[in-house]
Amino acid sequence: STCNPLSQLAKYRVIKYTSGVAILVSPFFFLAHLLASPLGFPADGFSKPYEFIVTLGGLFLALMGLLFLYKILRTYYNKSTSTILLLLVILGTNYYQLNIYEDPLLSHNFLFSLYAVLVYYTIKWHNSQKMSYALFMGISFGFIALIRPSETIVILIPVLWTMHDKKSLYQKLHLLKMNYTHVLVFMIVSFVVLIPQILYWKSATGSFFYYSYTDASVGFDFFSPHIIKFLFGFRKGWFIYTPIMILAVIGFILMYKNNRSIFYAISIFTVLNIYIIASWSLWYYAGGSYSSRSIVPSYVLLALPLGYLYQWILFRSKSIQILFYLVLVLFLSLNLFQTWQFQNGILNRERMTREYYFRIFGKTRVSDDDKKLLLVARTATADEPQ
Repeated sequence: STCNPLSQLAKYRVIKYTSGVAILVSPFFFLAHLLASPLGFPADGFSKPYEFIVTLGGLFLALMGLLFLYKILRTYYNKSTSTILLLLVILGTNYYQLNIYEDPLLSHNFLFSLYAVLVYYTIKWHNSQKMSYALFMGISFGFIALIRPSETIVILIPVLWTMHDKKSLYQKLHLLKMNYTHVLVFMIVSFVVLIPQILYWKSATGSFFYYSYTDASVGFDFFSPHIIKFLFGFRKGWFIYTPIMILAVIGFILMYKNNRSIFYAISIFTVLNIYIIASWSLWYYAGGSYSSRSIVPSYVLLALPLGYLYQWILFRSKSIQILFYLVLVLFLSLNLFQTWQFQNGILNRERMTREYYFRIFGKTRVSDDDKKLLLVARTATADEPQ
């Protein structure tokens, strides 16, 4: 039937990914479009000016995210601690590989920056209720949803922020009631950001909302999540390849003792976020990225419990401090070296095993015998038997 929206799919190709990243880089794209012909390049969307200027746009947005992360850290820590935490996030995690080697235009880098904006203005709004803060919260959340709908779980941060007991719950409800116009602005602005995508879906499919991840081979295993593999699996386990985040998890204990007003928001979000990410059937996805790039945006929040652990160490004995700094140096060195291994094909992008990992640990070259310990190479093609 021509009235059935699904019948439209026979006539139109539907872009799988939502338009958030495209909209954010569009100013840089249009600037390149204006400059391409005068500079003697084809104005075709693919020539060198587009590559250069759009990539600079991605780097600009990445720097913006780091600036907002620093501003968040300065809310709770002094300059030296905030600077160290910022460096630990940049150099001690897969954020480094994702931006320096992989692609600053990947959605996870944009999400990192948007998380930072959302968290920063969440803090500002709870300290001083201003309409402008609600506006920026709505814009950032709208683009987070527009880039990756599953990331809308980050709404838990502004919703649960400052809530830690019955009294704080009533205070939060009263605050929202007294500033209901701010809540309306947040909701309206978030929806307005989504309108281009909704209109695209309507024109392409006949429906205002469309689920574009229709690949039968992937999906969510919510009732059997791959949490252990996601955290400790050698194929692309988060704690295996980004061990510094183990320190952030330890820091939750100290954050609970020192700042419960933000503990519950961050901890509940982190647990549910890991559950959702680990529920993805291809939990090891993204062969081009080192470690698990899906959790990179969360580093904005995980930097806070890491900071509480760092501050606690500062008041311990000299021997404990020295030991802690040695661990930090070890984790940073390991991250940078294994990033180099990954970029040079020593750490395999998708076929890692425990045996192979320990065989090539610390190596700068591998043999054919080493490679026999990798998982069997499988290439999914249209004609491959299922």
